[in-house]
Amino acid sequence: MRSKTMLSPTQLELGADESPTGRLTSVGLFSGIGGFELGLSNSNVHSSLLCEIDPIAVSVLSRQFPTSSISHDIRTLDNLPDVDIVTAGFPCQDLSQAGMTNGISGEHSSIVDQLFRLIRATSNPPKWVILENVPFTIYLDRGRALSHLVSQFRALGYGWAYRIVDAHCSGIPQRRRRLFMVASIEGDPRSVLLSDDEGKPVVGEEDTDDLFGFYWSEGNRGVGWAPEAIPPLKGSSGVSIPTPPAIWDRRRRRVFTPDVRDAERLMGFPVDWTEPAGSERHRLKLLGNAVSVPITQWLSQRIQTPGPYQAREDRVLEPDDKWPKAAWSMDGRTHASAVTEWPIQKSVVKGGEIMYHQGGSRAEMRRLKIVPPVAFNQERLNLTEGGLDVQGGYIPPCSQGLHERRCERSGGGASVRVAQRHSAQDARVLRASGVSTTTTAA
Repeated sequence: MRSKTMLSPTQLELGADESPTGRLTSVGLFSGIGGFELGLSNSNVHSSLLCEIDPIAVSVLSRQFPTSSISHDIRTLDNLPDVDIVTAGFPCQDLSQAGMTNGISGEHSSIVDQLFRLIRATSNPPKWVILENVPFTIYLDRGRALSHLVSQFRALGYGWAYRIVDAHCSGIPQRRRRLFMVASIEGDPRSVLLSDDEGKPVVGEEDTDDLFGFYWSEGNRGVGWAPEAIPPLKGSSGVSIPTPPAIWDRRRRRVFTPDVRDAERLMGFPVDWTEPAGSERHRLKLLGNAVSVPITQWLSQRIQTPGPYQAREDRVLEPDDKWPKAAWSMDGRTHASAVTEWPIQKSVVKGGEIMYHQGGSRAEMRRLKIVPPVAFNQERLNLTEGGLDVQGGYIPPCSQGLHERRCERSGGGASVRVAQRHSAQDARVLRASGVSTTTTAA
């Protein structure tokens, strides 16, 4: 067995503040388990009020933030206290590509309008507002949700910037792309969100990688293949329960899933942060819905120590233009920014160095009658339309209903099976890793 270096959570974060300008205060709306709040706390910002409706998440907040007041329903708040920063990782169910795609007017995601109501009702509005949601927000319905957020901030007199950020840039081995939006009533949001841009590092030869993360519970919706990392932790899955991605250990010839304590570390939380939530299922769901701690800490540090931003090459967006991956507005016009999804570039911790707890969620996989192979006869996996086919074992599709919804139908009404979809990048990585993708003709 390879020895694993046990890394502390602080080694997976950004480190101590460079030069905080004083103890700022914040309010966390839709706090979840405190991903925003922990990142801000790590950079000397105190969260005076948290708001979260899920009682299981509140049990975590109560333990981890004992000096903060907690409100249970944003709709019952009359206004906001006098604070510097307001954060809101509002519900994504209506905006996620894997969710209901009802848009910003949907039952869940429309609750973000409560944030704007509270700002209007507050005599001294917060200087900074930070939003977080899924990247599909800028694509769904031609970016109608993003247009709504922009119009609300403009009406309130806030300048704004947004950017898709991959949390992998912080050094944690999880590919987690999220939309972050920073708005300010007196500062320059570009100096916080857009001033850093290291760019994605050049990836070396894949045959040096030992671990490969992938989704085992999503039927034919995608693999999310990730060398020495995992695809995003999610609060739900194709089997309607939170399931962590699986990991193929090429050298040891086994498939396993991360222990919930390693899942915490993959989000930047200390081990056992979610222990008050009780069951592993509850803890995994909370983690899948959380905000990556190192990214929120980076944003907090930039609020306190703004960076320069050069906008000379940014172009003004025309009304019919699609929303780019990053943009900003300070003068009533919207400008596209050319920054990448990697604002910072920390040395990426390899998956084998963070997943040191044994066991993981194999019991959950067995409960679902998904039996991972103990060993492979050869190091080869076939990703098929029906599931994951490995030499020595088979992971079947997990949701017949999902397959039926996603399949086309022939003239006679019979279901036509469709092959597993891969992006061009995934296919390249799969081939380089000795993994073959197979398709079946309809």
